[in-house]
Amino acid sequence: MPGQALEAAIVAKGNEIRQLKGEKKDFQTQLGELKKLKDEFKTATGQEYKAPAAAPKPAKAAATDAVKADGEKSKSQLKKEKKLAEKAAASASAAPKDKPASKKPAKPSATAKPVDATSAIPSGANLVMRQAKYAHHTSLHGASSGQTVTPWEVEAEGGVDYEKLIDTFGCSTLTEDLVARVERLTGVPHRYLRRGYFFAHREFNEILDLYENGQKFYLYTGRGPSSGSLHLGHLIPFTFTAWLQKVFDVPLVIQLTDDEKFLFKDQTLEESEVMAWENSKDIIACGFDPAKTFIFRNADYIGTMYPEILKIQKCVTYNQVRGIFGFSGSDNIGKSASPAVQACPSFPQTFPVPFSGRTDLRCLIPCAIDQDPYFRMTRDVAPRIGYQKPTLIFSKFFPALQGASTKMSGSNAS
Repeated sequence: MPGQALEAAIVAKGNEIRQLKGEKKDFQTQLGELKKLKDEFKTATGQEYKAPAAAPKPAKAAATDAVKADGEKSKSQLKKEKKLAEKAAASASAAPKDKPASKKPAKPSATAKPVDATSAIPSGANLVMRQAKYAHHTSLHGASSGQTVTPWEVEAEGGVDYEKLIDTFGCSTLTEDLVARVERLTGVPHRYLRRGYFFAHREFNEILDLYENGQKFYLYTGRGPSSGSLHLGHLIPFTFTAWLQKVFDVPLVIQLTDDEKFLFKDQTLEESEVMAWENSKDIIACGFDPAKTFIFRNADYIGTMYPEILKIQKCVTYNQVRGIFGFSGSDNIGKSASPAVQACPSFPQTFPVPFSGRTDLRCLIPCAIDQDPYFRMTRDVAPRIGYQKPTLIFSKFFPALQGASTKMSGSNAS
């Protein structure tokens, strides 16, 4: 593709990203395509792509409109000179007779606009990239209001601002129309839907489309075993998932991430294994259908998952993982590999036996909003390996006993 055509493609892709962002839809895939186009442009032309600069204004028009093209003074300039003369005359008459009027030149305005005010406005492509970087930063560190929401930490002064999270993460609000649609399909919506406890989603409407057309999907949820039992905050997604399984009559996979807790916490593999099996007892008690539920521990099931994990890992660079999850040079290498392990159950190819070889099932993941970074990465990878993107429905946090500024955590003994 010649340089001129590539430049036009880059501009078009930037416009597409802006439209998706305005509609609060996922645009991570388009960002990757934009970067690829810029790389192709650099290869083809030997230089970095630069957005066309705004055309400078003519010097005469930028400096002043005092003189017309034929040399005559404009009406506006004549009017301005008349006002200045009247003001000077008034000042002179009001001043004491023995003091001449001050002839000190006026200082230039400190707030005067530059000659070319458009020079400070970023181009469309640069603006999109800035917005994407800001979204990544705030998803990791929160905005200036002191809100931090990551898969491992939730802190928010005065309580979590969920509207801000929807805007920051780029997901969609779970509207009353969607809740009414669930009610129409299932008979009655779950109380968590009616009360707004599940408040956002990614393409949940497409799951409802599948169900209306008589097609099946599957559910995926999980637990990181860091304590010997579940608390009330854990029961929210599990009881809701049990309801989804019942009303939609679909299979479910439950991942126990004992490997992740071993890598991120100060606990041994043996402790992680024991807590995983203890947690599974609490999970089973939530009322899942035994014939349609597959519970697995990563350390046991890794052999089956590994081919799919490799496909995901090949599509994600270390810089991307570090940018999404905030890993540093002092973190063990297992942490950098763990997101691909959590992403893997989003694809039915991971479960050849439980799903009897079916690879056409779409995945729905009910989870808390802090888990979204994992699945933004997963949704970006999916089309690159020929798989369907998982869909998600997000819950709010169950507040900690210490207050609403953080979520309840089994790792916090206080």
